[in-house]
Amino acid sequence: MKPSGPPAAILPRTARGIRAAGRRQNGFRALRHAAVVLPILSMLPFAQAATRAGEEDRAGGPILTVLFTAEIHGRLLPCDCPIQPLGGIARRATRIERYRRRGPTLVIDAGGWQAGGARDPDSDGRPQRDALRTELLARAMTRMAYDVVCGTPDDPLKEPYARLADGAVRLRLPEQALEVPLQLYAGDAKTCLWARTSAAPADAGTTRAPPIAISRLDESETARLAATFAEETLVIAPVASASPRMLWTSGKATVVGFDGRSESLGVAEIHPSTREGRRFEIRVRIDPLTENVPENPDLLALLEPHYPTLKPRGRRQIEMEYWTRPGPFAREPALNDVLRAARESGDRVLVSLRFYLPEEILSTRSIQSRTEWAEAGLYAVVQRHYPERFQAWCAWRAAHPDRPWEDGARALGLLAARIRGALAVGEDASLLRADHREMVRRGLDSADALDEMAQRTGIAVESLSLLVPVAV
Repeated sequence: MKPSGPPAAILPRTARGIRAAGRRQNGFRALRHAAVVLPILSMLPFAQAATRAGEEDRAGGPILTVLFTAEIHGRLLPCDCPIQPLGGIARRATRIERYRRRGPTLVIDAGGWQAGGARDPDSDGRPQRDALRTELLARAMTRMAYDVVCGTPDDPLKEPYARLADGAVRLRLPEQALEVPLQLYAGDAKTCLWARTSAAPADAGTTRAPPIAISRLDESETARLAATFAEETLVIAPVASASPRMLWTSGKATVVGFDGRSESLGVAEIHPSTREGRRFEIRVRIDPLTENVPENPDLLALLEPHYPTLKPRGRRQIEMEYWTRPGPFAREPALNDVLRAARESGDRVLVSLRFYLPEEILSTRSIQSRTEWAEAGLYAVVQRHYPERFQAWCAWRAAHPDRPWEDGARALGLLAARIRGALAVGEDASLLRADHREMVRRGLDSADALDEMAQRTGIAVESLSLLVPVAV
């Protein structure tokens, strides 16, 4: 599998969550399809593309499903995402239970779950609040029956967890006669594993599943480690969200550089392999915790008394950019859904349009490319000169894609001569080339990143769009 870019993947299913905007500004992603957009992907198409846990009991399903989280940093509640409030431990508990009902399942946290510190966006610097969030998350993981938790000796984990001195454990699923070796690789002596049980030697009839490795090493060290495994191995390697690789293979190892989104659940399904020389195939995806996932009442009851303390403080206005490819985007509901949701938020969220321009569109002279360029340039010029009317323009253009743009200008009270003059002096080309330079600077043109998102969501590369914060 090729190296891939960050799985910025969460397609909103509805626009309701945008009213909660004002919290996190450190990374939203949205994909678009010919349906409702929804974050960071519909929870629309994205949620549809991901296999829903527990909704089907497929013949020939995985022999083992490994669910994993990492770098949660005490985040207990759904995020205040501009498009849809994703995540929350109550939804995670429901999702985990559904996977367990489907078949053999292990649940692992690969570290960084404690609240506080520079990577905790919900921390306000109060040690007492961070300690409460850490304690509540430890209790929540106990109720969700996490099998293994990577942490430190000081973690508030209690029975049935025991700290493992050597960082290794053989996990047993007796009812499925399955054994799973797991090993921690860390660069410091303080990092350790907590496990619910430590397995006895395997029985004669026990099947040995592929080993699991939790790597708390940096990316280059993890890559070297992965190359040493002589058998199919799942390597879970929490990394900073700026890492250029989120999923790749090295020899027989499948490495998941999970970037710790608390809004989703990592899923690795292990299947018997039909390929010569391999015993297993490891298939990985990210399962978003959307509004469609019911919240577990037990976990809600755990958090309810602490809501006044846990509720994050409001933040200033969020400015977002919707990056999309030139083409018939105006006919898709995605862009207009985002703009309508932003409008309904009042002044909490501002969304502007930017264009993802692959090099072939800049260099080709085909009629289709010239048409796409002209349409994108028209949008860019209208947004530049009439920002207050741009949402109305997008709605009109979506409803009347075949009518001359001058009709829309007259209907909305825009000066057609002003727009025509800007087009005549090449202002549209200037704006689009500026978008292209910004796209390259941010790395939004990564073919590997787009390929990885397309594979995970089942959406064609040319249909993908990104919803990102202005401050990137």
